[in-house]
Amino acid sequence: MNQKRLGIILSTVFVCSLFSPSGAEISTHAGAAAGSAEAAYMQYVGDIQKAQRADQLPSFAHSSPLNKIKLADTADQEKEFLAAIKEMTPTSLKPEGKVEFGELTYLFYEGDPERSSSLKEYFPVTAEMVKEDGKWKLRRQQSWHVKDGSIESQVIPRGQARLKRFQDLMNALTKTIPPTPAKGDVGGKYFKPTMAYFYPRDGYFKLSFVEGEKEFSIYVREGCSLSELQGRHFVVTPLDGYEADLMPQEEVFGPYCARIVFGKINHGLIPGMISMAVRTPEPANLIGAFACAETADTLTPDEEENPKKKTK
Repeated sequence: MNQKRLGIILSTVFVCSLFSPSGAEISTHAGAAAGSAEAAYMQYVGDIQKAQRADQLPSFAHSSPLNKIKLADTADQEKEFLAAIKEMTPTSLKPEGKVEFGELTYLFYEGDPERSSSLKEYFPVTAEMVKEDGKWKLRRQQSWHVKDGSIESQVIPRGQARLKRFQDLMNALTKTIPPTPAKGDVGGKYFKPTMAYFYPRDGYFKLSFVEGEKEFSIYVREGCSLSELQGRHFVVTPLDGYEADLMPQEEVFGPYCARIVFGKINHGLIPGMISMAVRTPEPANLIGAFACAETADTLTPDEEENPKKKTK
């Protein structure tokens, strides 16, 4: 069964671009407290737009994938990377709020609000900030280009609704996982899977939970075999860029949050524990223990070309 896909699939560094006219003035929104995560991010926005070479970009967090931009092998590659990061960084920002989670602070903005209003579009930006050596640094950033009234707008709400969705998702990471069989609900309907399957893919894996005709699947950005899952602990946040879906409905859920812990293989099955949450377009939750086997299915031609366009 072909699944409907949304145009919000995340890349390693950024998601879809925010339109930013060349040479536009940066709005720093004076008022952010000195030394705060907000002030640090505002500085990043200005520094990125001013940079003419990769070595002029600001210092990102040690674990940031943005550091790859500074490792360009050729001048052309450097120019391409620099143009991409400029294009995907807004030229002005309207604060929507922030969420603190452990050592990380997530900042939420509407990018280029004046331009988006005239175009009837929404440009949400999420910046993941971490404190290193006493200073806030940018670890990851995401931005979208969402047309008013589009299906994407159902997945990416505005303002406080976007913050609440993010907080609801992140709560799944702190819940105590019971040792009882996994269960939950999808769109308010009880869901208790009777089977679980592991699908290895190139660069990611799919984990599916099945109850009768219902199948609830999530995708984790890690290429590995079933045996390599043993003892692994995965934490997936909305910024990790993969989605979840439910079949047989022609509906896409995404993004999601999950904490997954795997044990040791026993008689071809690997036990695991999961706590996960999806909040759009309908709420979905799953928590508890499971055991899954590796499937022997093959990729369809469409999957090989685009891993996010899977068939059932």
